[in-house]
Amino acid sequence: KLLKMLDDNDSAVRYWAVLGLTMRGKETVTANRERLRKALADPAPSVRIAAGEALGRYDESTPAQEILNVLLPLSNAETNGVHTAMLALNAIDAMGDRSKIAVSAVSNLPEKDPKADARMGAYVGRLIKDFVADRS
Repeated sequence: KLLKMLDDNDSAVRYWAVLGLTMRGKETVTANRERLRKALADPAPSVRIAAGEALGRYDESTPAQEILNVLLPLSNAETNGVHTAMLALNAIDAMGDRSKIAVSAVSNLPEKDPKADARMGAYVGRLIKDFVADRS
């Protein structure tokens, strides 16, 4: 059912399908790596991010740089907004040691979404600082 959902017209359905595969762990993700790699090019940022997290966590055969090439641009709060940036930064963090190659790129990301309300303003900056500190 989840594999069929990956082809749904609704991006929310595709997002939850990727999460469903991820929740089933390494064996399911690696068995479906090609479908998840295809999802790295999905039109919806949330689907690309979820696929990147799944592959980054569980599929060592997908190069980390390939995943980061998708996630890093989405981590820019100025261009993508605070919510997308937070989702992407959390996905990068979930990659563990595989994401060490992104420390410099993450440290140079904007820390704020100028359009975000004050309550949300500091979240991206904290994620960036914590990521850099954890991997330096």
